[in-house]
Amino acid sequence: MTDQPTAPRCTLCRELVEQERAAKAAGDQSLAVDCRVLLQRHRDAEHHRPRTTAED
Repeated sequence: MTDQPTAPRCTLCRELVEQERAAKAAGDQSLAVDCRVLLQRHRDAEHHRPRTTAED
């Protein structure tokens, strides 16, 4: 079993994850945080995914 999470199936989720990774690679922590916030809001609204303690 790998430690990497599976790729999101939702197009918007996948785009936000990719944008976050690119921002982190470029050293843009502000954009990376923005992407995480947008991803969490999207998941809460569209996927009704409960938060875990690691995401709080």
